[in-house]
Amino acid sequence: MKLRNRRGYDLSRPIVTRGVNRIFSIFSIGNKGVPDVKLIDREELKEKLDSGDDFRLVMALGEWAYRAKHIPGSLHFSTIEEGLKALDREDDIVVYCSNPSCVASVFAYKTFTENGYGNVRRYAGGLEDWEEAGYPIEGEMAG
Repeated sequence: MKLRNRRGYDLSRPIVTRGVNRIFSIFSIGNKGVPDVKLIDREELKEKLDSGDDFRLVMALGEWAYRAKHIPGSLHFSTIEEGLKALDREDDIVVYCSNPSCVASVFAYKTFTENGYGNVRRYAGGLEDWEEAGYPIEGEMAG
């Protein structure tokens, strides 16, 4: 028997998955990523960080996730509007979230590009891919 609230939502599913199906269908996320999204891979991102390239690395997850773990040098904004105000349209921007299936970085990518930011790429592997490579992580849960 499934536990449901007054509106009929299945409360046995994790909160993150409730209502996200609409977002998945909008962006058609699959194993190969999202069409029309410029990507950066793990090694290129690591090279950019190691060489001190001038770019903005933006974690697209919530504040609690950022405090828990993030790639060193990452920026975090409370809202996408805050990010739009803080970053210049000419900035080289890389957005990421937790893993290839996470839609937060897709949403951030689409929002930036639709608002005239032309140098945006998505690191689709996210924290999961970064940690698998043994690269450094910062945050309260890093270690």
